[in-house]
Amino acid sequence: MELKPLTAKKINDYTRKKVGEIEVLELSEKSLDEILKEFKSIQSALSKTPIENRLKTFNEVGLIWRRKLDNGELENLKKTLSELTGYSESLVELEFNLVSYMLSEKNIRSNLEAAFSKGIQGLWKFTKIAENEYYKFMPAGPVFIVSSGNSMIPPLIPTTLSLVTGNLTILKPSISNYLGVVEVYKSLEELSKHDENAAIIFSALVISYFAHDSPVLKYLLTKTKLGVVNFWGADPARIMIAKLVAENQNHPRLVINGPLTGLAIIDAESANTAAKELALNIVLYDQQLCSSPTQAVFIGRLEEAISFAENVGRYLDAIGEKLKMKTKEGSLYLLQSARRALQLKGVKVLFSNNRENPWTIVVSKDKSSLEFLSESLPEFNIYNRRRFIEIIVVEKATDAFKIIESVTLNPAFKDVDKIQSIGLALSDSNKNKIIEELPATGIYRITSLADMYMRSPLEPYDGASIPSLFTYTVYRRDVKHPYEITDLF
Repeated sequence: MELKPLTAKKINDYTRKKVGEIEVLELSEKSLDEILKEFKSIQSALSKTPIENRLKTFNEVGLIWRRKLDNGELENLKKTLSELTGYSESLVELEFNLVSYMLSEKNIRSNLEAAFSKGIQGLWKFTKIAENEYYKFMPAGPVFIVSSGNSMIPPLIPTTLSLVTGNLTILKPSISNYLGVVEVYKSLEELSKHDENAAIIFSALVISYFAHDSPVLKYLLTKTKLGVVNFWGADPARIMIAKLVAENQNHPRLVINGPLTGLAIIDAESANTAAKELALNIVLYDQQLCSSPTQAVFIGRLEEAISFAENVGRYLDAIGEKLKMKTKEGSLYLLQSARRALQLKGVKVLFSNNRENPWTIVVSKDKSSLEFLSESLPEFNIYNRRRFIEIIVVEKATDAFKIIESVTLNPAFKDVDKIQSIGLALSDSNKNKIIEELPATGIYRITSLADMYMRSPLEPYDGASIPSLFTYTVYRRDVKHPYEITDLF
């Protein structure tokens, strides 16, 4: 298997590397210099393209992708990505179906309108914000996006928004999602051959893989004239990237989206409907999203929580049968060791021995039972706990606050910064007791439990609007400011 860069500019100078069994063609320093020396003219052309034309172009890219999907042209890619990511083919197909939705004109427009409340026309011309006062939103790029993980959608979102806001955009996908991401933007390449707007946008896109120890990656981060570096991922890569960016004398803006997780809050009154909702969120993406619930708080009695957990298990059997999981012998042995260790501590553990759907539910009282596992089984970290959830039983709704705050102190969650998403399945009474205070816990999202995995185009990402992070605002005033200081002199 070979991973080649995707660029509008014809490039012949590559650095060839072997990453495992995969042959990688990295852009060389010379190639990067050739691309980046044109960034001003590229961003100028893109910024002068009316925003409506940019939106329509990406909508058409989504339609081309949809036609390929419907015609069966992506079947081989689906099989390949399933092998690379460990996701089932059904789950990969589910993600394929989300691509056209994500690229739709309506979706991107909503995202931009939420970020630029004074009007998205400011992305290509001065927009009036008050009498004789104007804003224009300029690209802050070139933008370098470093993505991670298995899913295709997370890197597609910032890359598309960076392009739409007028930036020359360099994307480094992960090894596992590289082929999927490139295939999406190949639809833009196809469109660029007969569409002027698509050609302008495609000229601003560069996709290349770089190994973590690549001298070219170091050169890109420390020597080139980047405007923004957007890193998605955890330590130690996060620390390495931050140190390298700090060496760059051009002082690019560093935007970090670190590792986060999700938590569900459920009460006994909502348990019947919540069981299926929780099971679905556990199975989707095998809890690898930052929004995926990896813990749940159950408000009620222990007996009610165990009954709820058994019901969740039944739904995990049913849903997991349709979205089978690819497991390795080593990971199954580690999982079984963790289950036994918990049981020896007297913890209630429910589980499935199905190798293609090895779910686990731990039921604890008042506090987490997972803390000791980080010492006895350090490999059993949050990234290796798939289809694994701990349900912590508490007496009252406000007890959820101490569980949320304890996550950052729990060694079992040391690989994540904090909780991103809270999924609620509560009676109105319990919801009203906590809803206004939840933001003070440091979380970023509050949704219904039913669709924790879905993002609205109006949502910021981890508390900030991505389009605004990829731009800067030019202010214009056509008349003298009414405040006078001349009398003082």
